[in-house]
Amino acid sequence: MLFKIKTFLYDAIKHIVEENGTLSYRLLHSVDFLFCFYWLIRVLFLLLMFLDPERFPLYRYDYASLYFWNHRNILNKFFMIIQIE
Repeated sequence: MLFKIKTFLYDAIKHIVEENGTLSYRLLHSVDFLFCFYWLIRVLFLLLMFLDPERFPLYRYDYASLYFWNHRNILNKFFMIIQIE
């Protein structure tokens, strides 16, 4: 198992070194950055919904927000456990 991890890491680093500076590499990382930015915005919207659900009822428009809103009691207990520790 350790050998497979080392091989995977070696192949990933080799790919980065060989493809660095090419158009496809830049495009791939641009798309990766956009996806990360998109998920960051969604997480911030979820946080906004938890802080003020009266003003920001996002659970009406987004399926992920609706899931978190329906299971907010479980999430609140989870956050309380994290806060206690």
